[in-house]
Amino acid sequence: MLPHISSLDADGRVNEIRALIPNAITASVFLAIPGVFGIYVLGEPMLRIVFGPEFAVAYVALLVLSVGKIVESIDGVLQSIASGVDRPDVRGLAVVASALSNVVLNFVLVPRIGLVGAALATTVSFLISTVIVGTFAYRTVRFSVHVRRLGWCCVSSLLMTGLLLEVKSVYPIDGPLGIALMVVLGCLSYLSLALLYPPLQADAVNVYDRIVRN
Repeated sequence: MLPHISSLDADGRVNEIRALIPNAITASVFLAIPGVFGIYVLGEPMLRIVFGPEFAVAYVALLVLSVGKIVESIDGVLQSIASGVDRPDVRGLAVVASALSNVVLNFVLVPRIGLVGAALATTVSFLISTVIVGTFAYRTVRFSVHVRRLGWCCVSSLLMTGLLLEVKSVYPIDGPLGIALMVVLGCLSYLSLALLYPPLQADAVNVYDRIVRN
């Protein structure tokens, strides 16, 4: 994405950069959003079965980090904007602010709430970076966000969660095979629901076409 933005910026094609950002944000969180819901349902049994019962205490921290992954995904897109329009100073400020906040928050939170505190510190540091580069990117190109697409992803994730919880209540997860089957069921149900929305269908077709052409 970065070389493409650099090329557009060099040619003064700001409108194309503006059009690119909402698509890139949607693509970056398309799988991260259901990932949070999937970890909500499967995180505890996955940790317990795959790594051992003693690791189940990390469930809440894992859930918090999964939320942070959404923020990090958006941050990655916006960081590319800052670098692509030749503003490494903005990216540097975001990195420094994020790192400092992470250190301070770890110092404050870890002694009080342990692993969850470390996860919160990481997530908040991503958020701070995202706010800094997002503010710059918005002031530079006045981009928008595909709110309806993102909303549909959230609704699809909620419906997927309902299905997984229902299946889990009938067939308790008691081994790696159960986890794998639930993951497959979650992926298939989410993709089926998400792609019912025509704009997301069109996005998927465009991505497929680009992959085939390349």
